Amino acid sequence: MNSLNFVVYGPPHGKGRPRIAKFGGVFTPQKTVSYESAVVFAAGNAMNGRPLYEKPLCVKIRALFEIPSSYSQKKRIDALVGRLYPAKKPDIDNIQKAVLDGCNKVVWKDDALICKIEVQKAYCDKPRVEVHVHELEDGEI
Repeated sequence: MNSLNFVVYGPPHGKGRPRIAKFGGVFTPQKTVSYESAVVFAAGNAMNGRPLYEKPLCVKIRALFEIPSSYSQKKRIDALVGRLYPAKKPDIDNIQKAVLDGCNKVVWKDDALICKIEVQKAYCDKPRVEVHVHELEDGEI
């Protein structure tokens, strides 16, 4: 099975909404541009010169958030073992959008190739986003 794994280190970010400038025009917020650049860098390094994917794909995204320092020891343990979830911003769909947009034309030829996607948010000690991409096998969905 042809697959790819990469990690974007640092806190997960979501795709920001386009903004309208005072004097007309639309622009993408700088935080979004910076985060998508980090995705492009991590994905490009993982691709290491491989050709872009051109077959139907499954993409799995794990957005791992730092445990708040205000949490008690018991709460920290609950967060680490998955009894507490980061039900907070950024929204999971905005994280997905930032990652997929950063991978477009870096990992795959067109994001229309994505036929299956799994996204989750969890806590961990070191914030990051883990991405796994693989070509779908016949009957996998």
